[in-house]
Amino acid sequence: MLLAQHYEVVAIDVIEEKVELLNNKKSPIEDAEIIELLSSHTVNFTANLDAVRAYIEAKFVIIATPTDYDP
Repeated sequence: MLLAQHYEVVAIDVIEEKVELLNNKKSPIEDAEIIELLSSHTVNFTANLDAVRAYIEAKFVIIATPTDYDP
């Protein structure tokens, strides 16, 4: 979300519910910064399930793997 304040960011996930939440400006995780950025800032961010669509015009690709997240 921090990058999406200045750049176009396209996220990919395999879980449709997460993609829908993010595209509706709702965070799928408990994170105050993400929640605040989605709800009150203009971010250039979209999420989708299609990797090819996300990568096709990408200048950079950042891969984030799951973590043992504990709110």
